[in-house]
Amino acid sequence: MVLGVAAMTIGTVFVPLLIVGLIPMLWAAWTFSEFNITVNSSHLEWSFRGGFWHKKVALSEIEQAKPVRNRWWYGWGIHLTPRGWLYNVQGLSAVEVVTKSGHRFRVGTEKPEELAEEIERRRNQLRR
Repeated sequence: MVLGVAAMTIGTVFVPLLIVGLIPMLWAAWTFSEFNITVNSSHLEWSFRGGFWHKKVALSEIEQAKPVRNRWWYGWGIHLTPRGWLYNVQGLSAVEVVTKSGHRFRVGTEKPEELAEEIERRRNQLRR
């Protein structure tokens, strides 16, 4: 009987805790399942699903953009690596951006060569 009461008590406490813990995990899974990168005539912009963690940098501030391969242990999400901040949701491919002030960061993409070329093309248009 004591074990039955203990099981029911633990169950009534555990289920709400599980639900409360599950909600942030589901939100994170949903948010970090999509990553959007845009290069327009003046900025490089990126954000996760729903506009979460929206960032942008002016093309005129970019010194260099080059395709790179992340180490597997750099992982996914938003975090600081030895090569600067990383914004990524999948894979190991990225574009490393270095600004004129020396700030360095990486944005993950399945097509790093194309993204780096587009950034350079737009930067060249600004110089004309």
